[in-house]
Amino acid sequence: MKKFICVLAGSLSLIACSSMPLSSGQKATSSEPILQAASPDGSFNGEIIGDYQNSEFSALKIGMSKRQVEDLVGMPADHKIRQTSKAWIPIAGAFSQDQYRFEAYYKGAGRLVYARNGSRLFRIEVDKNEDGFR
Repeated sequence: MKKFICVLAGSLSLIACSSMPLSSGQKATSSEPILQAASPDGSFNGEIIGDYQNSEFSALKIGMSKRQVEDLVGMPADHKIRQTSKAWIPIAGAFSQDQYRFEAYYKGAGRLVYARNGSRLFRIEVDKNEDGFR
């Protein structure tokens, strides 16, 4: 019984560490300003990089679902799915809402990154020189 309580307490502490990050740690490759923006429900913060107001992405909001975004800006030219390090945390990783990211590339517009296992818009990167491929 004592062993079970220790394992349970350890698991709960790891789950607490697996919440959504404020930032993914990636930096802009240019001197573009990085704006922090909260999702409408306030559950996490996202990032907006580049001239957001004068782009095709100006109608998008951090926290939107992939379907809402595709209704506004259309389908991406290419996409990539990558694992986050949280997927490798033994017990807490199984319960994490951020095991992988979905990156969508739009030719001539930029890149959108979805967190929460690819379900919520996390980062908007405006880049008019985006070729649309990963």
